[in-house]
Amino acid sequence: MKKLYVTLILVLIALQLIFAISNPEEIANEIIKAYQNSDEDLLKKHASGMLIPAINETLFSDPEVIKIKTMLENWNGKIIETRYAAEEMAGKIVLSSVVYFMDCPAENGLGVVILSSVDNSDWKAIGFGITIIESSEFEKFSLQMPDPINIETKKEYKKFTIEMATGEIIKNPSIEQLEELLASLDDDNFFLSLSHEDGFIQTAYSENGFTIEYSNSDGYFVASELFDLEKVVQVFSKYMNEEKDWKTNIDWE
Repeated sequence: MKKLYVTLILVLIALQLIFAISNPEEIANEIIKAYQNSDEDLLKKHASGMLIPAINETLFSDPEVIKIKTMLENWNGKIIETRYAAEEMAGKIVLSSVVYFMDCPAENGLGVVILSSVDNSDWKAIGFGITIIESSEFEKFSLQMPDPINIETKKEYKKFTIEMATGEIIKNPSIEQLEELLASLDDDNFFLSLSHEDGFIQTAYSENGFTIEYSNSDGYFVASELFDLEKVVQVFSKYMNEEKDWKTNIDWE
């Protein structure tokens, strides 16, 4: 019964998210009409907060806006296709919608309205809202709106610090940063240490392979063999993710 209740709640949340942000085409239509009719209030309605003060009666005489209005004179009133993208930024889920409404052969591109929604907020125009992009860029977006519930958020590693042989120090690194820095080790920048409050793990590069050493409350330990980069990345990533098996299958001295 409890599982059924939890499942029902998740379904209701998903439906709320879908219906709250399911009409980017309507928003795009209103933004297009706002430019066509020089409607300051309608444009403000769908602008992001930081741009609202810039929307006034002088905006429609701006050269860039005049280009947009001229382009819209050839629009047939129909939306051609809408595509989407999603990402996690600073702990928030950001959905993007690109509404393709006309071809712009003179510019060798597509006329689109670009919108964004942060954590299930209303769709808002990005920048001027209307722009021209290449078809190859448009095709990178998905035909399906991503489910915000299933977007993986990036894990924070606030307890960790990386120190390089060059003296460079990186606090709160991501796994991606760790992997890039390990791959960058060479004869000059040959050493990387990953530390946190309970100890550290470190590696040194040589042409024969990588060493691995670690220290914690139990003592200081050195692997009895050298490893390739793939193995080092695996061990360090597991250590950073605090997986219990990070040091298994290695002989330590």
